[in-house]
Formats: sequence, C-alpha cells, structure tokens
Amino acid sequence: MLDQVHAQTKAGIPISAWEIAGIVEWGELFEDHMLIPFTSFVNDFGVSPGTFLTYAAITRHAALYWGTIPKEPNTSVLLQTLLTQGGERNAITNIYKALHIDDKCPLMSLRAYWEEALQRELTDTQWEQALMIPNIISMSSSYNYIQFNYLHHAYLTPAKMAKIYPSAVDRCPISHTGNADFLHMIWTCAQMVEYWETITEALNKVTGWNSCHDMAHFLLGVTRRTPRNKTLNKILNLALMIEKRRLAMCWKSAAIPLVLRWLTDLHNVVLAEQQILMLSHTPAGPSSSPPNWTAFIEGIEIILGRQAM
Repeated sequence: MLDQVHAQTKAGIPISAWEIAGIVEWGELFEDHMLIPFTSFVNDFGVSPGTFLTYAAITRHAALYWGTIPKEPNTSVLLQTLLTQGGERNAITNIYKALHIDDKCPLMSLRAYWEEALQRELTDTQWEQALMIPNIISMSSSYNYIQFNYLHHAYLTPAKMAKIYPSAVDRCPISHTGNADFLHMIWTCAQMVEYWETITEALNKVTGWNSCHDMAHFLLGVTRRTPRNKTLNKILNLALMIEKRRLAMCWKSAAIPLVLRWLTDLHNVVLAEQQILMLSHTPAGPSSSPPNWTAFIEGIEIILGRQAM
C-alpha cells in the first residue's frame, strides 16, 4: 500500500536534523501552490492520511537517529512494524521509545531548537507532550507536531516562497529565505498575519467560540480554554491543521477567495469525518451529547453562501 509513498524517498541521502530530503518530491503535488487536502491522498495514492503521516514521521525520526534515511532492509523493518505491530499508534509509540534508548539520539537538539524558536524554556512535561501528541489526539485531526516538522523543510522551498511573495517590495526578508522560517511566517510575519486573523475569525463563526490561535496549541495540541466537548476540540484541531497547511502557501491578495476555498475543504472534511467523529465522542456526563453536526455544517454553508434550500 505504501509503494507509491516509498517511491518518493531517496534512500541513503545524508540529511540535517530538520530536513526531510526523501519527501521533497511531494511538493510537486501542489496545485497553484496549495497543498492537496488529505482526503485526496486516499484516492490519488491509495494510502490513508494517518498512514502517510505516520510513515513520514517514522522515516524522519529514523533519519535523525541514523543520520540518513535508511536503505533496505532497514526501511522494510520500519514499515513492517508500522503495518503489523498493533496499529499505527502503537507503532509510532514504539519508534519514539526506541529512539529515546540511545543517549546519542538527537531529540534533545530538536528540543533546543524549539526552545530557541519559541524564546522560552520547555519543561520536561511539555516536551514529552509534544513528542507524544500524535498518539493522544484522534488519527484524523492530529499529527500537528509531525506536520510542522514535515512541512517546514519539505514544502517551503525558495521557489515556492517566491510565489508567496511575488513582489520584492512586499517580500519578507526572514520568510523569503532558503530555510523559510515557518515559525516566523505563522506568528510574527507582518505579510502573513492578515491570513491568520481572517481565517481565525471565520473559524470562530463556525465553531461559535473564540479559538486560541497561539503556539502552545500548535505545538502541544492544547488551548488555554479547552472546550467542554472533546469532539469539537478535535474538529478545531483539524480546522487549524488545514488552515496552516493551505494558507501558508498563498499570496495575501487572494485572502477572501482563499477563506471560501478553505471553508469548502473544511465542509467536505466534516462531511467525510462526521460518522467517525460521532462514534469517537465519549459523553462526559449524563447531560453530555454529541455535537450538532447539522448546525455545524450549516454554519459553514451560510458563510459559503450555499445554505441548503
């Protein structure tokens, strides 16, 4: 099932701690420099979003551990573990544990990078949460930590940054570099901030409450004010995931059409995931009930101007 994904990797190429040399070709999947929604992966490549991201995480951490993306048979061993050892969550957990065994594991250097980027020291608990967050949030709406690392170097190439900032006058000197500081783009870049404000406002209208758009949520998968309904929190994670992945690749002059396009994707994802999310809902008490998905979907359709007759 992963043959097409595996074909995209360049085995044995030395890479630095924050590069994913073997997956750069996925950048060619852009259409107008907009990332393909994860739902398209199932149809186009015959692999589920969760499997793809878990595979990407395993190959990336293997690269950090061994200094290269392993050649055969090492990659086969990793894939065999992924596909047979108790499902994706257990497999990725086992990989994390294995990487922690050796004192030479470079995860501490990654922690130092995060602390420098965030300009604050992370506690051991926060770092453990950051490493384990892919295992404790739903498969359809998680992998924030993995996605950040994956997108950071796999997609933000100089050529794509030139499309984000087509004008030399408007071009951000920090964002428009070979390394493309994704943290800066999301949280401090003046050229990009209008995206986040616009889309967060739209998200608030859909969910009915104020989302906490900060780095703590992006890194740790938590908000300062977590909604009571855990399923709604999952869909918020999913929305933020789509938001950052798509909007970071667009020029600000397309902000309004982009919001509508993003909401269309969110609408489609909610429809596709509705049954799964309802089944995963665990009532917190006698008065707890699954979210009103009809109202949620209608809210998006109202914004899109497509309210059902």
